Amino acid sequence: MREAQKISTPVPPATILHRANLVQTLINVIEPRDSGWPAPYRLILLCTPAGYGKTTLLVDTAQSLTGTCCWYVLDQSDTNLALFLHRLWASVRCGFPNFGEHMHPLFEEDRLIGEENDVADHLVEVGNQLINALKIEITQPLVLLFCNYHEVNEAIQINRFVDRVITNLSSWGTVVIESQAMPDLTLAPLIARRQMFGMGMQGLRFNPQEVHELAQLQGLTAFPFAEAEQLVQQFDGWIAGILLGSRLGYTSFQQTISSLYAEKWGVPSSSDDHRQILAYIKNEVFKHERATYELLERVSILARLNPVHCNTLLGIQDAAERLAYAERRGLFMARDRENSNAGEARDYICHPVLRHIFIESLRQQSPEDYLHLQEQA
Repeated sequence: MREAQKISTPVPPATILHRANLVQTLINVIEPRDSGWPAPYRLILLCTPAGYGKTTLLVDTAQSLTGTCCWYVLDQSDTNLALFLHRLWASVRCGFPNFGEHMHPLFEEDRLIGEENDVADHLVEVGNQLINALKIEITQPLVLLFCNYHEVNEAIQINRFVDRVITNLSSWGTVVIESQAMPDLTLAPLIARRQMFGMGMQGLRFNPQEVHELAQLQGLTAFPFAEAEQLVQQFDGWIAGILLGSRLGYTSFQQTISSLYAEKWGVPSSSDDHRQILAYIKNEVFKHERATYELLERVSILARLNPVHCNTLLGIQDAAERLAYAERRGLFMARDRENSNAGEARDYICHPVLRHIFIESLRQQSPEDYLHLQEQA
C-alpha cells in the first residue's frame, strides 16, 4: 500500500448501502447533538471478524461528521514504531496542515538510524512531542480513525502508545478503532468511566431488510424478501459471505441459490457453492496466517474445539496457544467463556459458516485426511 493511501479515506465499494440507524448511532457517540463538543467518548471501537462492513460503515459515517477526520490504515509494516509515529503525524497533518510543524527535524532519516539505544531514546522523544502536540494544538473537533488495528495488535510498543493517544488527546478529539480482533489496549479505565463505546458482531450483522435493500441497489428489483431472510439465516448476517455465496454479489452470474440451502433440507450441497467464499478466506482473511488456516481446517471436524481434544486429534501439544492466537487475531474463533459448564467454557467455537467451508474444503481436497480425522474424532 502506498504511503498516501495509508493516511487517506479508504475507497468504499462501488455500491454502498446506507445503514442509517448504525450511521446515526455512530454520529451520536462521536459528536452527540445534545451535549455538543467535546464528546464524552474517548474511544469508539468496531470489532468483528473480516467482512462485516466495518470500514464501509465508517466511511459512510465520516461523510456526515462535522469534525475533521484523519485516517490511518494499518498493515504489518506499522509495527515499526518509527514508521508508526511518522505516519500518525502525517495523518493528523492531512486534516490540520500546521500540526506539529516543529517536528519535521525529528523525522529526518539520520535521526532514525544508528545505535539501538540512541534510536530508542530518540523515538521516546518523538512520541512525547507527538502526544504533547495532540494535547495542545488540537483546538477543533478531530476524529482519528485507525483501520485494521489487528495488524499491529501484537506490537506492545504500538499498543502502549495508542493508550497514551487515547488518554492525552485533547478534549476535542475522539479515537475510532476498527479491528478484526479485540485490541490489546488498556480498556478497563475507559469502560469504568464510560468513555468507550463499542460495536461487535451482534450490532454489525446485516438483517433481512438491509440485505433486501442492497439487492435493490444491485439491480435485483425482483429479489424476494424471503430470500433475504434465508441468506441472513444461512450466513448469520455475515455480509461478505452473503455477497460471495449468493447471486446478490454476482448479479451477472445467472444461477439460482437453491443449493445454498440444500444442506438445511438434508441434500448434499454442491462443491461450487462456496468456492468464492473459500478464495476470500484463503487470500484475504488468512493471507498471512497459513499455519492457522491449516489448523482450523483440520480441527473443523470437531463441533467444539477443546484444546486437549485438538491435541489428541492432530498429535500436537500447542492447540491451546494456537486457538488463543486465532481468537486474538479475530480469525472467526471465539472462546465459549459464558458457558455455565466450567469444562466447556474452555472450548472454542468456530463461526458456523466457516466451519462448514473448512469441512467441505478438507473433504474435497484431502479426502483421505478427512476420513482419517473423522475416524479419530
